[in-house]
Order: sequence, then C-alpha cells, then structure tokens
Amino acid sequence: MTIKQLFAGVAAAATLLGGFALGAATANAAEASADALAASDGVITLSGEGVNERSFKAVRIGSYVSASLSDKQANLVNSVEVGTVDDAKGVLETALNAVDKDAYEASVYGKAGNPAGYVAANMNDSNAEPWDGALRKFVTRLAAEDAFKTLVEKSTLTATGKDGTAKFEKLPEGLYVVVDATEGQSGDANYGPSIPMVVATAVAGRSLLGLDGQKLGEVDVKNQPNQAPTKTVTGDTEGTVNVGDQLTYTVKGEIPSTVGHDKFSYQFKDYPGKGLTVEDISTNVKVYVAGKDGTYPADPLSADEVETGSWNDVDRVVGSDDGSRYFTVTVSDVSAYSNRKIKMVYTATVNQDAVDTVSNKATVSPNGQGESKPGEKKLKTYGFQFTKTDADGNNLKGAEFTITNQDGKYISQQERGGLSDDAEYWNADQTNGVFTVTGLKAGTYTVTETKTPEGFMTAVKAKFTVTIDKDGNVSYQENGMFGLVSGDASAIKVKNVKNVTELPKTGAAGIALFVVLAGLLAGAAATVFAKSRATKRALEA
Repeated sequence: MTIKQLFAGVAAAATLLGGFALGAATANAAEASADALAASDGVITLSGEGVNERSFKAVRIGSYVSASLSDKQANLVNSVEVGTVDDAKGVLETALNAVDKDAYEASVYGKAGNPAGYVAANMNDSNAEPWDGALRKFVTRLAAEDAFKTLVEKSTLTATGKDGTAKFEKLPEGLYVVVDATEGQSGDANYGPSIPMVVATAVAGRSLLGLDGQKLGEVDVKNQPNQAPTKTVTGDTEGTVNVGDQLTYTVKGEIPSTVGHDKFSYQFKDYPGKGLTVEDISTNVKVYVAGKDGTYPADPLSADEVETGSWNDVDRVVGSDDGSRYFTVTVSDVSAYSNRKIKMVYTATVNQDAVDTVSNKATVSPNGQGESKPGEKKLKTYGFQFTKTDADGNNLKGAEFTITNQDGKYISQQERGGLSDDAEYWNADQTNGVFTVTGLKAGTYTVTETKTPEGFMTAVKAKFTVTIDKDGNVSYQENGMFGLVSGDASAIKVKNVKNVTELPKTGAAGIALFVVLAGLLAGAAATVFAKSRATKRALEA
C-alpha cells in the first residue's frame, strides 16, 4: 500500500539537508502516465563553490508510483506518490527503526512496508539551521549503516564538481540520497565533505512542486572550507628571540558544523622550524574548546579526548625547515562542539640551530578532510662579529672576552646565544681571532676583554657595546683612549664587526686601538681607527 504525498525535494532554506516541504494538491490536475514516471530523464544539480573537485555518488531509495500534474502550469507537479526501491528497503527500515521506530511502525507506511513513503510524508522539520531535525537524524543514521555504504560502493551514479556545479543526468526519476565520496583535499580546493542529502528529481519531467513552485533536483551545497588556523607566540621581544628562550605558541581554529556526523574528529598538525625543540608532547600540548559565548575554559580537554603523535614516534620534536618533522594532536570527537572555537597551546625552546629566521607552521584537518593552508609565525634572531688584530691588521689568537646582555646575563658560547648566570669566555684561539656571536634577540650587549694575546700589553683592554634593533640593524659604541667612538647602521658596510688592536709590549712607541664593528647577520660592518701618536680618527666603510 502506498499513500499519495506531496514533497518538495530541497527547499531554499534546507539545501544543505535536502529536506522536504509539504503542500496541497489542486482539483485541476491530470495523472502522470506510468511511462513518464519511469523515464530516465531525472537530473540532480549540486551547486556551490564547495563542489569543485569533489566527487559525489547517488543511491536511489524511492520511486514515483503516480503523480498529479497541474493543468494550469505546464511545469508544475501538484503531488506525487512515493514507493520504496527494493534494494534499499531493508537499510531504510533499519535506520528508521533506530530514530523513529514507534511512529514508523504505527503508520500506514510502516504497515505497508514503505519506508521511503514515510520519509517523504513525515520528515519535514529540517528546513532551517541547525539542521538537526528528524530528517537529518535519519539520513545521518542511514549513511552510517554498513548496508547503505555497500549500496554507495555499488552505485555507478557519479558526478564531479567543476566551475561550481556537479550534475547527475539521465537518472531514473525518484528519491535519492546523495553522498560526498571525495577523499581528503588540501590547498585552494580544500572544502570539507558535504553531509548526505535527500534529493528528489523532477516528476514526469516537471521540476516545480506544490503551490510554492519549489524546484526539484537542485541543491545548493553549503559545505565548509577548511580555514587556515592562526598562530601566535608569546615570549619573544619585538619578534626576535635568543637561543635558549622558551616560547608559548597558540594555534587557533574553528570547528565547522558537525551536523550530520555521529562522530567528528579535529586534528592539528604542527611543523616546528629549524631552531625549535618541542619537548614532552603528550603533557606539554593542551587543547581547549571555547564555550558557545566564545570564551575558553580554564581547563583543557582531558588526555582521554586528545591523542598526540610525532614525526619519529618519540615524545620530542627537533624542528626542520623542510617539513619532515612535525607532531599531530587529534581530538577524536568534537561532534558536541559544532561551530565552536578551538585552540592548541604548547611551549617550545629556541635551540642552537636558530639562525636568522625561526619559523613555525601549523595546519588543521577537520574530520580527516585534508590539511588546510598553514598558519605561520616567523621570528628573527641576530648576531654580530668582531676580530682581534695587531697594529698591522693581523689576526691574533689568545684573546678572551665575556659578553653580557642589558640584564647582566652572560651569553653562552656553547649555546650560541643562550643565557647564563656564570661568566663564559669567548676564546680567539679556536677561530684565529674572529669572534662570532649569534642567536641573539634585539637588545644591547656589552663585550669586555678579559685576556690579551701573549706578548701584547695588558694595561688596556677593550670594552664596547653593541646594539641590535628589531630589524637587525647593528650599532656600536666604545669609550676608547681618545674618547667616545660610535657607529650607526648607516656607516656599517663591510663584514667584520669589531677589530681590537694593541701594539706589542716591546718596541712599542705607544698604544693604538683599532676597532671595527659590523652586523654579521644584518650583513653590515664599520671601521673605527684610533692611534696614540696620531690625532686622526676615521670611520671607514
């Protein structure tokens, strides 16, 4: 037994769901012929930016048994009688019994074994957001059934999106469930999958239904793009960092609508750049989901809800710039947090591989749909160089210096910029008089000579300051034998940063001080020359 029932395919307000709307038939009507209802001229058109490069499959669940056609409007269908396709009957009833068993079994459709007729007649409450009415619950359950997945796999009815449209053509007329069969995407095409949709084709070739003239076979697919996350960091100074600094990174995303999914995962994938180390991933990384008001709670999600993994299956990642090293953080089910903000927070340490730029990228993948474009944060690290020479400009070995920042912390030679409470001497013997200091953030640094090379005077030792601004421009200042000598960024042109020269103790006519300063990483330098028996001072570049 089947019952005539008017339905409207997909109304404008229900295009994501493929919901039905009911109307009333008119007295001025003609019956559609059996041949017209059996024709394979059905068309389903999916439209929207999110259909591009996505593949869809269709499964026919309902047939048209008879229809009332309008005499006054050539393209209008007044009502249609819906039957159930035999191959789909069992799985339709399984899904209906799971979500609406008592009502279905008590209905004339249940008694007649016509689940598709019941869907068309009774599930009309999903026409507006949040799209969580009876029809959506039914379709979600149906799509999760293994028997229905088998029908999808066997279906040869496919359409692929291009230029904003995906179209099924030459379909047997009837009621269909359309599913998104696309594997994960990334980049510009990275829209999430559409949830399953119930769609009706034209009836006897007519594409308008009911008194409102709703269009049959047309769906505006509103699947959601995979938005790149934002990435912020605290612990830096004007975008610059020291080796040894501990930074706190925050990666923020937004959970899309989870309607239509009984389970919905959300994954962060983080790529620390060269110069960063992330320790203790399983305990270091925290994930927070905001409330409906957008405010994050004090407590993160529990460890049971969050799974972490790293590029080499250890709980530590030393970064690289080629994307080969990363860690993932997956929340297995965020279906209860539809359209909520989500963030991941963790700490990372700037290590001795930090040179020039310290970069960190992160992507997100809602429900396994593929990586988003990355959110990225770049920090800078700088340095300077100076050389110990004699009066003739020859490099001298054996000098030692200490270097402190403006807070009085010593710069660690071993960690190339790391900070220490204990003095650490930079020895020229290892590098033939050239001292290189890297891994520094913007700031002012004091260089103090503590030991002169063998055979040279010890009465006068060099002491000068180097200032690096947030853009890496280097300037210096030294209180030498002839007063205060300074150089600024405009005068820094060549490579070496500072030459400190003393005349030999024997045969010396006096003491000369020769200083050259430049920016190592900024690619700049300057030369200042002062001599005890000359009044000339020159700043050369």
